[in-house]
Amino acid sequence: MADEGGLEKKVAANAPKGGGSVFDAIGGSIDSLIDSIKAVPGAIKDAAHYTYYSVKAAAGVTLGYLAAGIGALITAGGFVAGKYLSNSMSKTKTTYKDVANELMFGGLLGGFLGYLFKVSAMFGNAAKAAYGAATGYAAKAGSALVSIPLFMTNEEYTRRLLDRGYKAKSLKEQWESIKKVILYLGAPIAANFAFLSGIRNYVAAAIITTAYSAIKSVSKKEEKKEATPQYQLPPGYALPQAA
Repeated sequence: MADEGGLEKKVAANAPKGGGSVFDAIGGSIDSLIDSIKAVPGAIKDAAHYTYYSVKAAAGVTLGYLAAGIGALITAGGFVAGKYLSNSMSKTKTTYKDVANELMFGGLLGGFLGYLFKVSAMFGNAAKAAYGAATGYAAKAGSALVSIPLFMTNEEYTRRLLDRGYKAKSLKEQWESIKKVILYLGAPIAANFAFLSGIRNYVAAAIITTAYSAIKSVSKKEEKKEATPQYQLPPGYALPQAA
């Protein structure tokens, strides 16, 4: 009898308060289990999302590092800083996807930039040996201006290939972007190629990339203002005058 009394007390203690039955408690537990099971696909989706973009970022940075060493990592950092600045200016939240994509593109394009620096130095040194230091600097500066459309075209088609959400630019839009970069940043880019070398090239390029992102953000705001239609009254119609 003592054991039976203890069992009754345990059942009563585990029974839901407020007059509910044991079956109500079991039903609540099943509902909780079902909710937990429903949440699993969402958790798997989130894990897959972060894994996918982490792999993209790691692949881009690794390939860039193999091509240009630490310079590619600096370039990737410049791309991330530029994206963050651009989003801040447009009051847009910077997501993990944004950061991962910019790391990937910055790494890959940092590797390409490394080849541009090497070719520029080769031409500059050859010109210097043949015609003097001034000609060598001029050759490097000239190669920098030639590198701008090469770099930006490479970036455009790399983004098209690897970013499903990227809005492709027409040839006209690409040319307009190239002209703006040459106009606003041509001088510092030329100076970077002509007078700097090694890691300093990449540091300067990262700063220029960040500045370019700011310019793009300002340009987008101006384009939106120009695209906003201004309401005009019909001909011959005048607003009523206050009494």
